[in-house]
Amino acid sequence: MNLFKIKKIILNTLKSIAIIYLAILILMYFAQEKLLFHPKKVPLAYEYNFEMPFEEKWTLVEGLKIHSLYFKALESKGVILYFHGNGCDLSGCGYIASEITKKTNWDVWILDYPGYGKSEGHINSEIQLHLVAKAVMAEVQNLNPKKIVIYGRSLGSGIATKLVSENNFEPNLASNSDTTSNLNSNSDLKLKGALSGLILETPYFSIKDLALSKYPFVPSFLLKYNFRSDLWIKNVKSPVLIFHGSSDKLIPIQQAKRLSSLIQDLTFVEVQEGTHDDLSIYAQYWQSLILFLEKI
Repeated sequence: MNLFKIKKIILNTLKSIAIIYLAILILMYFAQEKLLFHPKKVPLAYEYNFEMPFEEKWTLVEGLKIHSLYFKALESKGVILYFHGNGCDLSGCGYIASEITKKTNWDVWILDYPGYGKSEGHINSEIQLHLVAKAVMAEVQNLNPKKIVIYGRSLGSGIATKLVSENNFEPNLASNSDTTSNLNSNSDLKLKGALSGLILETPYFSIKDLALSKYPFVPSFLLKYNFRSDLWIKNVKSPVLIFHGSSDKLIPIQQAKRLSSLIQDLTFVEVQEGTHDDLSIYAQYWQSLILFLEKI
């Protein structure tokens, strides 16, 4: 085989590799929503069954009806606004809100993202999720609770952190009789005053950092969802509690430790042998959560 043929084979091989690489990048770019979000729908007539009393709520955001559940404590100490992870909806993860209400005497307002549970539409951008968070936060503030704590689990940790980082806003929205309020992308809704606290369960340093650690061959500019908790948490002025399991394989505990190193007023709880989805079965989780809420 002469040198010319060898060069031609090498060149053709490199072209094939480049085409395959480009195809993978294109596929991953357009499949980001499928990789990151795993929604499950339930019928509008679906009836939830939880131990604690609750109300079904609806918030209109850019023409989409966003569904949520509001669990009421007998003697409420405040409201926890809860943002769940990417793989559950209220039919599956509403139980944790009910348990928190039962064990802490805090109301819990937990919502489903677009395309999850009874919520309409589908997730189409990171901006959309932050807008949904602000809209539901406006509903919570309209209750005039004694205190407000924001809780974010897994995917929801970035949404929660971003919301708390914007801690100088005050909504001027009145709830309608059907518990529906409206917020669109042109709204100048702003928060006012520091919140009582931020709780993060199995958080990431940022989705960008986590994604690049798992897919180092993907250029960062192709990522549509970055969720820069590492930037937002520096602007959080309220006390922070972070839970993470030592055996979490989905989001390694190092992600949470790096995030926690960026702020001062923080309580870090490492649940020994805890994984990504089971922290609430450990007594350490409930003891730390109750103590944190009592202190604020």
